[in-house]
Amino acid sequence: NPAAILLTGYAQQEMLGQPWLERFVSPDERAQLAEELDQAGMLENREVKSQDQQGEELILQWNFVPFYEGPDLKYRIAFGYDITPLKRVEREIIRLNEELEAKVEKRTRSLKDSNEQLAKAYDNLKVAQQTLVESEKMASLGQLVAGVAHELNNPISFVLGNVHALSKYSDRLRT
Repeated sequence: NPAAILLTGYAQQEMLGQPWLERFVSPDERAQLAEELDQAGMLENREVKSQDQQGEELILQWNFVPFYEGPDLKYRIAFGYDITPLKRVEREIIRLNEELEAKVEKRTRSLKDSNEQLAKAYDNLKVAQQTLVESEKMASLGQLVAGVAHELNNPISFVLGNVHALSKYSDRLRT
């Protein structure tokens, strides 16, 4: 048919008389497709890999409809659609998706590492804050103790400083 000639690049004379499976199905898929056709009779939306005359990959989506003459299969009609451009786009989308997933995974790891570093820094800051609070408490306690000591020292110094004078005064009174 003219569409097959345009699609594959083969001349009509090259295609006449050749079995369909040999012309349009890659060698690694022929046996499996022949078996599926024998078992099911009719196939819908079956993707088949093929090559054009230049060796470029073609991906065709085929529908196979059997026609019977009585109980015997007379022939099959096959309708094929070239889905090569769609498959190329699909492959590109899959490749881009895989790249994106790798980038997301890398970024997630980076964020996780950053989060762990922030958590460590936060813990260190909490320890430093606690140390500062304790230092401030000790400094305040030291000032308080110094103040109390000063307040006790003044009267004691006054008493001790005047004990000698009182002793002399008391001696004078006794005499």
